[in-house]
Amino acid sequence: MRLRALPIVMVGLFVLALAGGALAEEKPLSFGVQANWSDDTDLGVGVRARLDLADLKEGLGAVASFDYFFPGDQGFEGVDFTYWEINANLTYDLPLDSSAVPYIGGGPVLAHASGGVEVVGVEISDSTNEVGFNILGGVKKDLGESMKLFAEAKYEIKGGEQFVLSVGVRF
Repeated sequence: MRLRALPIVMVGLFVLALAGGALAEEKPLSFGVQANWSDDTDLGVGVRARLDLADLKEGLGAVASFDYFFPGDQGFEGVDFTYWEINANLTYDLPLDSSAVPYIGGGPVLAHASGGVEVVGVEISDSTNEVGFNILGGVKKDLGESMKLFAEAKYEIKGGEQFVLSVGVRF
């Protein structure tokens, strides 16, 4: 499958999952896994935790995630690139009468990139960490009593400076 088709497949799978059930009340703390596609660092996988903050404001949540991407050689043959992110976002569920609940949010991102290449038997490497800010929107859907599907679009200002689509499930 070509990488350019992945966002369409991810959205299609999510739309198919929206076929039934109403969103149940959030658990105070839930954990999940996600798959990512980025316009810069290609595919990634991650884990996330969501803390329900409804005691402060109905619909408010805190979402932390760690995502590891597989950027390939980025057009530089022989160069080994590594890229990962840590995100900490506040989200707010939009109060719409719907079985799929849309949300918006934002928060800081710590992006880490490193690369290395061997030149004449000598390993040359460098790495950088940058802090930025996420702006995001998504939708979540109950898939049963203890499982929620989510799809999210995120734009990173500074930090990773990329557009990321994520789909996953929380338990």
